[in-house]
Amino acid sequence: MTVVEAIVKWLKEARINKISTDALPGQSVAYGIAKAPTQNVKTFVSGRKIYTDYYDFLARLDSKTDAERVNNHKFMEGLSEWIYEQNVQELYPELPEHLKCNDISVSTPFHMQAADEDSAVYAFTIKIKYGKEK
Repeated sequence: MTVVEAIVKWLKEARINKISTDALPGQSVAYGIAKAPTQNVKTFVSGRKIYTDYYDFLARLDSKTDAERVNNHKFMEGLSEWIYEQNVQELYPELPEHLKCNDISVSTPFHMQAADEDSAVYAFTIKIKYGKEK
């Protein structure tokens, strides 16, 4: 299992059924996750390392009416809050056995990235910190 697979599995607990990796399907309601090209690594004298990775969560949602757009905001705010609550309760994604998550949060608030006459793509960035033993 990879880190992104663990995050996808964890997000399914928030009742998001199908999340594509490195893609956002064209249907009117779709979800995707892609690793951002940033990684911070803190190395300790013991050889232990703490990684901070970033993943962009994308949601293509119907946005024809104002009511749909308001619901999209509710969904994205609700998912951000769910991630916050999971972090507070230390209910982290289960990473591969040599890795241990110690923090997960939304580092960039949700925003609309693109829109057409039928749908809009919303996004936010998930920050995950995890340790790796030497």
